[in-house]
Amino acid sequence: MLKFCYTAEYPFADEDLEVVGQAPDSRNLGSLCEIHLSITLLAIKFGIPNLVTYSVNRFSTAADRVREVIGGQPRALAYIINKTYEIPETGSHGGLQTAARQQAFNVVMKATKEISTLMPTAFQDVLRD
Repeated sequence: MLKFCYTAEYPFADEDLEVVGQAPDSRNLGSLCEIHLSITLLAIKFGIPNLVTYSVNRFSTAADRVREVIGGQPRALAYIINKTYEIPETGSHGGLQTAARQQAFNVVMKATKEISTLMPTAFQDVLRD
């Protein structure tokens, strides 16, 4: 947090994984999302609104990367999204649940599009029921 106060940034960017020689995968990107989640909660607790906004944006970016890496397997992203809803303070602060909801929406829309393409008639039939 102190580094953010002086430089308006903090370590643990997705690029940091590549710098230390780790190829981004759903496991370390998921951990990265958790780091941004923790930074957000600390920023809320200590009343640093700019850091809240910054860390929520970093959370969204890391979650986007998780979605890219995992493709059609949303389990890692589901874990991260569920973590944001387990924390009561995020409901009214910082937009963290809004960012998580957007990630969930993106996963659902992608799955819906894939299913409707693979089974168009059955998909329409299911929607009618």
